[in-house]
Amino acid sequence: MGSLGDVLIVVVLNARRDSPKEVHEANAAARERLASLGAAEIVSANPEVRLFPALRGRVLLIDRASAGSYFPPDQGVGLARKIGCDLMLRLHLKERLTSPWIHATDADVSLPPDYFDQVTSFDPQSTAAALYSFEHRFAADESLATAGRLYEISLRYQTLGLAWAGSPYAYEALGSCLAISAPA
Repeated sequence: MGSLGDVLIVVVLNARRDSPKEVHEANAAARERLASLGAAEIVSANPEVRLFPALRGRVLLIDRASAGSYFPPDQGVGLARKIGCDLMLRLHLKERLTSPWIHATDADVSLPPDYFDQVTSFDPQSTAAALYSFEHRFAADESLATAGRLYEISLRYQTLGLAWAGSPYAYEALGSCLAISAPA
């Protein structure tokens, strides 16, 4: 639950036709878990969009991981994030949302209890976006952990390079740690 009340969680389940078998299996498990929330209202058939009840709000599932609605071969999480944020922006413009903030994260992120409250001190009219601090937790598998550490080092290195060059964009901007002001 956010500081302003119930929360609408938009889940954009995504895959490409050629995604690995494990991706399709994980998406099937996610569909089953969401179905366990209760009877869903069907909002759209293609792509399939369902609205589920949740303990403190609702969950809107946009299924782009099924035959007939797969992502194009060159698309992935960026398009999923855009679809979710575009939908939230449309709901904001129709005055269906209480908060002016659109929060973007990923399904594998652990959010702090005050996640939605962290942006309440920012003016959404003068602040375009807010970045959450983050901490990567690395897998027990050493090859995966090494890949994760190298990724994190590249993020930090890029930020330090931007700072050294005097760029006003010297910060780590991750789509999974982002709040966007709808008015912006």
